[in-house]
Amino acid sequence: MSTSDSKVVLVTGSAKGGIDYEYCKAFAEQKCQVFGTDVSQRMNDIDLSLSDNIDTLELDVSSDESVAFAVKTIISQYGRIDVIVNNAGIGSTGPLAELPLDTIRKAWEIDTLGQLRLVQQAVPYMASQRSGSIVNISSVVGNVPTPWAQCMQCQTR
Repeated sequence: MSTSDSKVVLVTGSAKGGIDYEYCKAFAEQKCQVFGTDVSQRMNDIDLSLSDNIDTLELDVSSDESVAFAVKTIISQYGRIDVIVNNAGIGSTGPLAELPLDTIRKAWEIDTLGQLRLVQQAVPYMASQRSGSIVNISSVVGNVPTPWAQCMQCQTR
C-alpha cells in the first residue's frame, strides 16, 4: 500500500505505557501512517523503532495553538487526516471536595476541552474530504465511579 493509499491516523496521549501507544502500533501494523502525539516531556517515551509508519508530533491538547499546529502539520505533509483517536488525559486521585481547583481545571482542559479542540480543528478537513473517523476514548471510571479514585474522570470522560 503506498503512502497515498494508506490511512493517516492521529493518536493523542501516545507515550509508552498507555493504551494509545498500543493503538499506534496496531495502526502501523495495518500500514497506516500514524502520528503519535503527546506533551513534550513525554515524547521521548515513544519508540520510533517500532515502525517506519509512526511519526511523533508534540501536541498539548490544552493549547489552541498546539492543536492547530499539529493538525496543519499533518495536513501539510499528507493532505488529510482519516482517523483521530482522542485519548489524551490526566487523572487525579482524592476526594473531590479536597482537590485544588487548578487540578480540576487542568483535568477539564485536557480530558474534555482537549477532545473538542482537536475535533473542531480537524472536522473542516474531514468534511472537505467527505470522510473521516473520530474515536473519543472514555473511561470505565466515567460509568463506575470509585471512591476517591480518578474522581475527575467521572465528570470529564
